[in-house]
Amino acid sequence: MQNLKAVTGNNRKFLLPGLSIFSIMFLSSVLIKAQALKPIHDGRDESETPAASNKYEAFIKQNALPKARQHWKDNEACNEEFSIVGETNGSFTKANSSQTAILYRYCTRGHNFANNGIVIVENQKIVIHLVYEGAEDYSIAALPDINSNGLSELIIEDGSTNQGYTVGVVNIIELSSNKVKKFGITDTYEDNCGAVEKCTSTAYRLLVKTGSVPVFYRETYKKSRNKWVLSGKAKSTKLREDEIVYDFILN
Repeated sequence: MQNLKAVTGNNRKFLLPGLSIFSIMFLSSVLIKAQALKPIHDGRDESETPAASNKYEAFIKQNALPKARQHWKDNEACNEEFSIVGETNGSFTKANSSQTAILYRYCTRGHNFANNGIVIVENQKIVIHLVYEGAEDYSIAALPDINSNGLSELIIEDGSTNQGYTVGVVNIIELSSNKVKKFGITDTYEDNCGAVEKCTSTAYRLLVKTGSVPVFYRETYKKSRNKWVLSGKAKSTKLREDEIVYDFILN
């Protein structure tokens, strides 16, 4: 006897030849799981990082840079070379607010070592200003509230090449008036194309199951004949500890 499945549409049921009820339940659970995972970063993206606008440059130079300069004044390895790296919009410290997060670089201290700052601006006023010794971070973006508390998290991207080996990483944080919640750091890309002739390239797509305690997943891709091919389906992954020290600057 042929298996039948019921499909509901326009308040009517149709019996169609196809899968058993158990197969339908299984496929439904797979679909629900897939829908529950939100992509938040894709290491396969090889597009150029958009150049930072100069919209906030004068504002940051006037209202934040002097404070950063005072904070770093005793850091002998840090010679000021201020630049705006990127900006993104969201509700970073207050739900349903319209705020802008600006990432800037204060100085570089060596290969992929830099002193950076993040400024949150709302209504032309600085809500938060923090500084940190980290890497040469080159992009910042808002995430869509992965822990369901009404706030937009920040994902910060960094990458470097050393002796022919290239790596890319991201770290995810959330800000409040006096605290940084650190979700962790994870790899997003790696290759050895500057070191060997027949090189390998691996990229990861980062996804999250949102909730009060978000769960992160990674898909793995390998490059073959200049095309990315899925080599590992989404698996839960634990982000590495973010050991960066974030210092708040009072304005």
